[in-house]
Amino acid sequence: MKPDPSPLQPLRELLYQPPSAELWTSLLTFFDQLPTQWLTPAIEYALPHLESWPPHLRALDLKTLPTPFAFETHPAWPLIRTLSLRFTSFSQETFVALLQHPKLQQLQGLDLGHTEYLQEGLSYLLNASFGQHLLYLDISNCQLGDEGAFLLSAANTFPALKWLNLENNQLGPEAIRALTRPHSLPTLQQLWLNLNPIGSDGFAYLVEAPYFPHLTLLHLGHTRLRQHALSALSSVHTSSLRELLLPGNNLRDQGAETFAQHAARFPQLQRLDLIWNNITETGAAALAATPLPQLQTLKLGWNPIRDKGAIAIAHSQHLRQLNELALWECQLAADGARTIAQSKTLTALHTLDLNRNHIGDKGLIAIAISNNLTQLKELRLECNNISDQGALFLSRSPNLESLHTLQLRSNKIGDLGAHALAFSEHMLNMTHLDLVANRITQNGWQDLSSCPYLQDFADVPPPTPLSLLSPAD
Repeated sequence: MKPDPSPLQPLRELLYQPPSAELWTSLLTFFDQLPTQWLTPAIEYALPHLESWPPHLRALDLKTLPTPFAFETHPAWPLIRTLSLRFTSFSQETFVALLQHPKLQQLQGLDLGHTEYLQEGLSYLLNASFGQHLLYLDISNCQLGDEGAFLLSAANTFPALKWLNLENNQLGPEAIRALTRPHSLPTLQQLWLNLNPIGSDGFAYLVEAPYFPHLTLLHLGHTRLRQHALSALSSVHTSSLRELLLPGNNLRDQGAETFAQHAARFPQLQRLDLIWNNITETGAAALAATPLPQLQTLKLGWNPIRDKGAIAIAHSQHLRQLNELALWECQLAADGARTIAQSKTLTALHTLDLNRNHIGDKGLIAIAISNNLTQLKELRLECNNISDQGALFLSRSPNLESLHTLQLRSNKIGDLGAHALAFSEHMLNMTHLDLVANRITQNGWQDLSSCPYLQDFADVPPPTPLSLLSPAD
């Protein structure tokens, strides 16, 4: 069969790739460069292939256009489903005119993050005709206060909304109370409230919301919950929640134990983020003893769980599905790393983040010789007092041949260890090697530049020829 000579062949190749922001950028570039006579058939071909894409990926950023209304003539406009006004500073008149533009009827997403005019223009947003079929709304970092939340909840303005990002505004408990009214946001599935002072009272209102049992993602990082807040979970049950993010709330061991007590109410939970909550080994042990059969990601970084906490996690019988474990800056020593490496529970791990601990060469050697961590693709060991000895053991290990990311920044590795890692026959799948801030000399970096396996690395911006992080980066 002869190859297709038409200009649509590159479009076909693009559309058979998985959806991503990078792919969407390539598609926009393709339509920008496509001859006019091919636009209509290209649009007709692309539309059905893009139906399954999330609307926020099919975005057009107004900052990339010469004027705010240039979207009208954009060659790919029929494919656009989200309009981004993020970081724009239009006048209120321009903002209102945009919201009232008839061509926005096709929109399913609107990104207003970091805009300066939302407070004054919020009522116009609520009256926009496309609001009835809006699925995605980002109004993060807009200084939105309680009054804005009252407006949002006053009517069933967004009956189809599934994703709502309210990150880093000024929403207090009463704002959350307003947003939980019976007819507010009836189809909501993902809610970002991080960096809002909702407090424990706001959380108590939230769990009573009609949409709460249907949420699949809830981000409550840095919302001043404190340790007693999670007791409100006793009144809810949801089989929908997949991701619960609670970093930076000072939940302490009491909060971890309270969550563990009610964890059965979230049988489908796949991701739990408890970073920076002052949880010790006591809280870690409570979590480890909790049945979380679907959990795939557990983040406990910046909690002083120490070796005892890591050992409790490694010995857990409830974390067999875990593929990402983040224990950075948890005051771990070699014993903690060794127990993780020897764990029969954590054999499905793809990502292990032990950055900024004290595992040393002994801890790294235990990981290198482990037969239980052969699925690892990312290993992060920044600032762990690792020397050439540990690097040499790692370079000789056939157990970690699946690694594509290895972070060893800020250790004590010299030219010998760096050379062994870069030229290891067991590191051929590596795509990211970070050796910055070690004890590598200029001659050592020069040696690394000759490694044939490093040419595909993507850690140094052009025109630097060596695709390996160096001291200059």
